[in-house]
Amino acid sequence: MVDGAWAKWRRGGPGDGPTLVRAEDWELPEPLLEAISQFCEDRNGAFSVFGFFNVPDTSVPIEFNDLSLLVWLRETDATFYDDFVAMVGEVDTPGLTVSCEGVTSEKAGAVKYFQRHTPLWPVV
Repeated sequence: MVDGAWAKWRRGGPGDGPTLVRAEDWELPEPLLEAISQFCEDRNGAFSVFGFFNVPDTSVPIEFNDLSLLVWLRETDATFYDDFVAMVGEVDTPGLTVSCEGVTSEKAGAVKYFQRHTPLWPVV
């Protein structure tokens, strides 16, 4: 299942939404990683792609089944992003719900956030 939406970045704090836990590449289905890599290498629309698990409540054991792919886009043209969301929707991810969000470099807070994390693509 894939859901796509443009991210609305704001300063976060307790109660502002789910906690994000960085997804390691070894925690994700290989077909998903391969599809992301192939798509992004074939098309020049993203600087990088990051994966985070959404943890709605930190008081219960974490279930790593709700993945957000955050795409750092090169430009605001929605074509790459829309095609990325469609591509992710075609990948079989049993037991994993995947949502996508895209941001551009115009969002300084998002850029700072991305720079603190290792992306799923490109592989660093």
